[in-house]
Amino acid sequence: EGDFADELPPGSIGEIVVSGSSLAVGYWRDEALTRARFRNGWWRSGDMGYIDADGDLFILGRTDNVINTGGMKVHGEEIERVLLGHPAVAQAAVVGVPDQRWGQRVEAHVILRSSGAADAAVLEAFCRAHGELASFKVPKVFHLVDRLPTGPTGKLYRRALRGSA
Repeated sequence: EGDFADELPPGSIGEIVVSGSSLAVGYWRDEALTRARFRNGWWRSGDMGYIDADGDLFILGRTDNVINTGGMKVHGEEIERVLLGHPAVAQAAVVGVPDQRWGQRVEAHVILRSSGAADAAVLEAFCRAHGELASFKVPKVFHLVDRLPTGPTGKLYRRALRGSA
C-alpha cells in the first residue's frame, strides 16, 4: 500500500497499476482523486486482474465490484462468466447488496434467452456444479429480469441493481 506497486506472484489477483513515460501526472482539477490514484509514478487503474505464468494479463473486473461476503472477497465478473456458460442465459450481472449477517449478499440478475428455460433453482444448481465457484460465491438470490439497467453510454449501471434488491 506504500507506493501500491508491489508485484504479486503469477496467478495472484490484485489491482492493476500502470507506470510509464507517457502516463498522466494526475486528474484535471481533482486533487483528491489524484492523491488516491497516482503515487511515485504509478497509477491505480481501478481494474482487478492477474498475470499468468506466461506473462499475459487477464482483467477480471473493477475494484468497486468486489463483493465482501462473510469476510470473503468475491469478484462479480467471475460469477457472471460462469452464468453465461449456461445455455439459457443471455446476460448476467452480479452485485453485492447489504446483508446483516454476511455484510454483503451475492445476488445475480439474469436475462434468459428467448429459447431458454431456467429458473433460480436451475441456475443455482449450475453454479454449484461448476468447478470454479466456491460455495460462498454462489449467488444467494437470482433475479430473472427482462433488461439490465444501463447508463447513457450503454455501460451496465450496477448501482441501480444494488438498489433494486
